[in-house]
Amino acid sequence: RPTPFAELYEIRLGTDLLYTNKDLDFVLQGALVDVATLTDLTAERIEELNRVDFTELPLEHAIKQVKGDGSREIVVFEDPNCIYCKRLHETFAEIDDLTVYTLMFPILAPDSRTIAEHVWCSEDAAQVWSDWMLEEKQPAEVNCEAPIDDFLKLGMSLGVQGTPAIYFQDGSRINGWMPADKLEAKLQS
Repeated sequence: RPTPFAELYEIRLGTDLLYTNKDLDFVLQGALVDVATLTDLTAERIEELNRVDFTELPLEHAIKQVKGDGSREIVVFEDPNCIYCKRLHETFAEIDDLTVYTLMFPILAPDSRTIAEHVWCSEDAAQVWSDWMLEEKQPAEVNCEAPIDDFLKLGMSLGVQGTPAIYFQDGSRINGWMPADKLEAKLQS
């Protein structure tokens, strides 16, 4: 794909972006920055490539938590053993009018999947998830057909490599924990 610079082309290799000329005389890996505008073109392009149609995400299968009127929505891929996911739940306490859809993405520890399944199969999964994330209250051992493999497959197809991965209604994604002021600003934008 051509870049804004003469004879410089973008190559997409999985989730990585590389740059070269038309004859492949070189390959450059790193951030392509437009010096005139101080714009990181690589970061902008990666954000564009990571964008999803929010309405296409499987919200009906997510664990849903609503605060206030719930008018602002996010989808978060989370692992039950993710420290930054737990910090994100603390951040949610500072945000009003938010609906959080959690898609289990148990990749961090051997017991992550077991915990995720027990939470998902609980009668009140939203409360059990909140209790686990905020208080480390062990979920009861409940078994059912949990769509964990579907969530893992979806996350991998979207290039999710770690948790939390937060998707916003505009389709953009931010990886990692966000402090309340930055999350609030992103929600308002």
